[in-house]
Amino acid sequence: MIYFVLFIMSCGVLNAGYSYLFGFLMIVIGYQFYKNRDVSLNFLQKPEIWILLSFGITYVLFDELTGTNLQNYLLLPVMAYIIGWTCNDLSENPSDGIKNCVVALTLGFGTNVVLNYFANIGHTRYQLVEFWTGQVRAATGSGFLNTFIVSLVLYTIIYEKRIWLKIILSVLTVFSLLYMFMLGTRTQFIVLFVVLIVGVLVYMYQKHKMLGVFKSLMIFTICTAVILCMYIFNVFHLADFINSSNIANRYYDKVGLSHSNQGRIEAFIEGVQGLFLYPFGGLHSESYRHNMWLDIGRVSGLIPFIIMIVFSCITFNHMLKMFKNRNSDSAMRFLILCLYIGVMINFFVEPIMEGLLNFFLGFCVVNGMIDCYYYKNISPYVSQRTLITTENKTFMRDDKIEND
Repeated sequence: MIYFVLFIMSCGVLNAGYSYLFGFLMIVIGYQFYKNRDVSLNFLQKPEIWILLSFGITYVLFDELTGTNLQNYLLLPVMAYIIGWTCNDLSENPSDGIKNCVVALTLGFGTNVVLNYFANIGHTRYQLVEFWTGQVRAATGSGFLNTFIVSLVLYTIIYEKRIWLKIILSVLTVFSLLYMFMLGTRTQFIVLFVVLIVGVLVYMYQKHKMLGVFKSLMIFTICTAVILCMYIFNVFHLADFINSSNIANRYYDKVGLSHSNQGRIEAFIEGVQGLFLYPFGGLHSESYRHNMWLDIGRVSGLIPFIIMIVFSCITFNHMLKMFKNRNSDSAMRFLILCLYIGVMINFFVEPIMEGLLNFFLGFCVVNGMIDCYYYKNISPYVSQRTLITTENKTFMRDDKIEND
């Protein structure tokens, strides 16, 4: 049931408010009661949930205290984090739980990609619509749907052993590539290339050390040469497809592309300057900085900017420690590394909080799972569960004990 709920949360059939409320009620409350299980509150002992809560409070207070802001930036991120923590806390095999939950989220995003692709065949880049709502949406706003899919490409090829799931993920990857050409966004291609290069190099280094790195570079060279030859000789009409795509049209329009590049550079510089010139934000009406942290500073100032930097650094550090821990499942370590790389690239170049809220919430779910796994399996301190029992409604708490 958990995987189905995660799928519903990410497939876009419900808006963020309804989908994450549904997920919270079904997973955090309903499923645990159904299993006659004590409702775990041990995430309350960890700093991450309070940091995320503090971010939401300061972001809303320094921006505008409205019901929508309270929902989107305070309640939903915390709910998403608790959903992720609970998913891992409920798993009999935490490593498999993380893999299956991430795959469930990916299948949801992938389903949305397929539906959006068919809904937009023949449309130009500026006429693309969202399948579920029928509303025109900027290509950047839809591009995030591809991130989980392309970040899992190497996991799909190397580690996924379930044939039926490998086939489904492979089909979604093909549609994701087609959708990327349709959207004409460069970010998703950057995500794909960086994840492929870093993922293959890390995988081969772990298997064969420096010899593996050399083999990887040779493989990249050969693959690049093959693809280039296929393009030059128009094998399978590859050149025709690429040249007629929206991404190619952007490069043909060099003036527009140059303007876009210059605009993003200027926006980034203005974002850094704005942190000092306007430490309390208030620049909501100005153009996006195309960086999640700088856009937070633009809207709400220096305090929520710093809080989100801290939260991002802590969760990224937990991911790195999980990846370095050779006692953890290799497939899970590899999946999380590639996913974090893909997500962080998006964070650095897109206005996440205002334009890609569903993407941020999905990543909060992943952060909850990662932090739960970290504190239960990797942290030098293991904390016994804080419980609220379902029968007598009493609280219990045990102090931290050092993990020998």
